[in-house]
Amino acid sequence: MPYSYNLSHEAEDDILEAYVWYEQQKTGLGEELLESLDKARQSILQNPATYRIRYKKKVRAFLVDRFSISHYVCGTKEWREYCFSVQHEP
Repeated sequence: MPYSYNLSHEAEDDILEAYVWYEQQKTGLGEELLESLDKARQSILQNPATYRIRYKKKVRAFLVDRFSISHYVCGTKEWREYCFSVQHEP
């Protein structure tokens, strides 16, 4: 079954904030963050049900350990995956 993946504006802002923070720590680290998040997106699209349910039986979390990032995804009845939050905890 095909899945799609959409970022909320808030999640885009979260990613930009984390990117800037990591680039300030070390040049190129923000780019590595984006690559890790893209791999997370691909993994979520391949099999979203493998990630732990965290809230109200429909929100799943994908953890990007290297960057202390929590990637929260909510599935809908239309089999879409909607990322509403990417939390960065430096």
